[in-house]
Amino acid sequence: CAVGFRGGVGKRYVPIELLHSGKHLRFTALHDTGNSLRDPMTGRSVVVVGPELAAQLTGLTKDQLRTPTKSILSLPGGRLIPYKTIADPSGLLLALPVKEAKIGTWKGSCLVAFAPEQLGNGEFEALTGG
Repeated sequence: CAVGFRGGVGKRYVPIELLHSGKHLRFTALHDTGNSLRDPMTGRSVVVVGPELAAQLTGLTKDQLRTPTKSILSLPGGRLIPYKTIADPSGLLLALPVKEAKIGTWKGSCLVAFAPEQLGNGEFEALTGG
């Protein structure tokens, strides 16, 4: 996919557009080469967005994102995606399949996972896989 360089050495940014249930979101993602989060069903990388974009796309609150097993029923078509980090070796994120996505120049469907905490520092709003 097409990426741009901005901000610092080695930082690659990707423009992303999502269209879901009549909602159209445009934002910038950091292409994180260390992000190995994959859709367990397809093996493709997952786009991870913070709570503000999650709320725009789904209406879910930060509290709902923090309790994914309790909130899964509030997200029609939603799924739970396992992840692990140094701080959280066995977590779950709420995720939603989006049929219309544009990631750089690539077009197709993707899985969008919802982080309960803000991502980025103003230069990007999401992460895309390595």
